[in-house]
Amino acid sequence: MPIAILLILYALFVVFFVVYGGFTWYHLSRFGVAHGHLVAMQAVFLVGSIALLGASALAILSYDWTATVTTDDLDRLIGSIFQTV
Repeated sequence: MPIAILLILYALFVVFFVVYGGFTWYHLSRFGVAHGHLVAMQAVFLVGSIALLGASALAILSYDWTATVTTDDLDRLIGSIFQTV
């Protein structure tokens, strides 16, 4: 099984985050009280979102997504996590 399948989960998370962020942005703009606090909050949300999504994208670029995972690899990983003393 190629490890790139995990990118599907990441893409679904990013899509959900963008849709929810757009929903939030729309409701803040449409129904929020028009003050400087609202603009500042929207700017912080936008900059924070871009920073977090950019950092996560840069973090996953370093992995070899063509590698495969076998059941032997999983057995070794699980065995190393749950070693009996």
